[in-house]
Amino acid sequence: MSQTFPKTDELTVFRPTDKDVCKIAETIFANSPNSFDDVADCELCLRYCSIACFPKYCTDSVGYSGPLYIVVWGASEDSITVLCPNIDNKDELVIVHEHV
Repeated sequence: MSQTFPKTDELTVFRPTDKDVCKIAETIFANSPNSFDDVADCELCLRYCSIACFPKYCTDSVGYSGPLYIVVWGASEDSITVLCPNIDNKDELVIVHEHV
């Protein structure tokens, strides 16, 4: 049984654009308003985090395909937030996993 691996360009990880970081900050602040003073404070915190953007992420079963953002907060190796575009509105992000 042979296994098929994704093409290299499908596995490429990018640093998100400033626009992406702003959208990530807006989403995180909306879901955790008591953690930050405002969206700008959240965005500032994100500038010190490790954030990866997988523009062509695809699940291994029928499910999601598209950009995926992973924020590693740095408090511990398992302190992460995973976001992807909202299915109903691609201009909005939603948190699909959070462990802070």
